[in-house]
Amino acid sequence: MFRVTLSGLKRMVISMSDSREQFEAWYRLNWGHTEDRHESIFEISECHGCYCRLGVRMAYDAWQASRAAGKIVAYMTHHGSAVSPDDFAGAEEEMHHSAKMEGWTPLIAGITVKGEEDEANANDS
Repeated sequence: MFRVTLSGLKRMVISMSDSREQFEAWYRLNWGHTEDRHESIFEISECHGCYCRLGVRMAYDAWQASRAAGKIVAYMTHHGSAVSPDDFAGAEEEMHHSAKMEGWTPLIAGITVKGEEDEANANDS
């Protein structure tokens, strides 16, 4: 997870690759006990890049949709640096264009870990 400062506000953002890891941890905790052959629960299809098991695939699709409502607020470059609209003369439009051309990982405003929201608000004061 990364913190990016935008318009003077600190927001928690998650990268899409972190989302898959978070999903798998959540799925194991909540639904893993219903699965047989635990070693292949999260097997990925080589040709489609999605989960092989229909139930896992459907749950992941719902997981992604629940987070897609979040807005892309920044990107993580291949060098591990977070870039935001403030880093570009053309602001948000140029940021999205550059990210698409470079293949950067989107960072999405979204989930705040319980307890950290109060801490972040105290730091902004």
